Amino acid sequence: MNSLYNIIASFIPVVLIQLLILPLLARQTTVNNYGIILTLISIANILSQIFGVGLNNTRIILNNKYHKRNIIEDYNRIFLILALISLPLLWLILNLLSIKLEVIPALLLYIFIILGIGNQYLTSEFNIDKNFLAVMKSNLYQAAGYLLGIILFFFTKEWLLIFFMGMLFTVIYELKRTFFWRIKTKKSDYWYKTLQRVLIISSSSVMISLTTYADRLFLFPILGAEQVAIYYIASLFGKLIGMGLGPVSTVLLSNFSDTERISKKFFWKTNFLNFLLCSIFYIISLFFAGPLLGLLYPTATDEIYSYVHIANLASILTASAGFIQPMILKFCPIGWQMFIQISHIFLYFGIGFCAINSFGLIGFCLSNVLVAILKIVLLCVIGSRYIK
Repeated sequence: MNSLYNIIASFIPVVLIQLLILPLLARQTTVNNYGIILTLISIANILSQIFGVGLNNTRIILNNKYHKRNIIEDYNRIFLILALISLPLLWLILNLLSIKLEVIPALLLYIFIILGIGNQYLTSEFNIDKNFLAVMKSNLYQAAGYLLGIILFFFTKEWLLIFFMGMLFTVIYELKRTFFWRIKTKKSDYWYKTLQRVLIISSSSVMISLTTYADRLFLFPILGAEQVAIYYIASLFGKLIGMGLGPVSTVLLSNFSDTERISKKFFWKTNFLNFLLCSIFYIISLFFAGPLLGLLYPTATDEIYSYVHIANLASILTASAGFIQPMILKFCPIGWQMFIQISHIFLYFGIGFCAINSFGLIGFCLSNVLVAILKIVLLCVIGSRYIK
């Protein structure tokens, strides 16, 4: 039931965003402006995930160790540090991409990022307790916030209000349902080691987030906002599949929080299931990706349809690599985590840059497929070596 609750919980906001909100925004603006909107959403998600995932995963991974030693760590202080760091980073990224925002949209974007970090931080308690029903309820509140945000959007024409209201609603629910953040604690003797762990995982998350949203951040300054929109729409079906596999990875990591080791047999059985599911999903995408895009984006051009199959393959392979990652994170030396992500990012941007310059957007799609396959192979080799 945990996996079911978590998958349902994940799909509630995903369905609203991907099948309602973003197509709605696409109809309300030009292709170029839609590409800018996608890029801004990506920036916000990157910053909230970088720091939020680092905080979330550290709490989950170290929970059993700290519980045995009767230690209650001061994670609130770490959360505040990460929230403050995100402000200059947001300013830097916007300037590098030459994106100008007025005061109110910029403020909404920054508060949305802080709420996103808080969301990841607070849900760690649900994951540790394996209370995925609460995760599902939290996402129902998020969906309610999105719906209210859509109403506000029609009155104000401020699209950021949609995402802001969604995240605000879910964080309010989580603040009411979680308790660890209320405990007044002092820094333990392990606080700096905990902070170091958060920063290591956050650094790793930089690589994951950059590659997750590279179709926007990488393409935006090279090919422009319009190509960002084209690639995003073309790869939509594969991204939906990836978002569905993500919660299963979270369930795996939560189950591993009180597990010291797994067998190599379990590792390969899990990988076989992963590869089988991804193969089935890709076959399904060959038949249904095109009709889905026609339904959601009726003005989609023939150019978009020419990228659909290869773009979806890249997204599904990337999701497959993400499914393996929790086992490597938990049961292999932490240094390998950084090696995997640094190698991935260099391959991604190195091969991608050359492919874009030589073949344009189709080159970017092909480079994504190649890099995802290389990452899967690397993860399997490292896992096979350290998991006995």
